[in-house]
Amino acid sequence: MEEIRNVRLYAYRFDSTLFRPIGEPVPRAHVAEEPVEPLGPPEPVGDLLALHAEAGIQLRVLDVLWPYWETVISSTCGFNGIRLRNSLGHPAHRPEARPRTLLRPAGASGGAVER
Repeated sequence: MEEIRNVRLYAYRFDSTLFRPIGEPVPRAHVAEEPVEPLGPPEPVGDLLALHAEAGIQLRVLDVLWPYWETVISSTCGFNGIRLRNSLGHPAHRPEARPRTLLRPAGASGGAVER
């Protein structure tokens, strides 16, 4: 937790009209298709925990994320797991924790599909 409190994080500000949402059915990111210059120099973000609390964002600190992640992907909540591969205990490094696979019938095109 001290790392989160003490990190020196800076944010660049950009003109939002140059970006468009990508992703279906719900946008997952905004991208620009041409080089974009920042509106000014990077600005210090400050205390990340305090900023999350002020914005009403719930944070969870978990030693192992995967049991919670199973709950999330089984829910109706929108989610994005793009950085999960960086977490401790990632299933790719623990065979006993790998997601279950759905096997296609013999002769079907493609291989196993992870859920």
